[in-house]
Amino acid sequence: MAIRKNAPMGFVDTALEDFGSTRTSALLSKLDAATPWDTLAHPIKQLPEYKSHGAGARRGSR
Repeated sequence: MAIRKNAPMGFVDTALEDFGSTRTSALLSKLDAATPWDTLAHPIKQLPEYKSHGAGARRGSR
């Protein structure tokens, strides 16, 4: 399975690193490339919990 290069490995990446064959890895890479992650994440990113308020800033201070 290919290791992500854009972010450090997380728990699931480490746990599943050696599972699957080269066919599975190729399929997962194709599925990842075909998934519109930004489109899917956009509504979630608009939630107040996910908006950045800056380091140490309180919600009402800006």
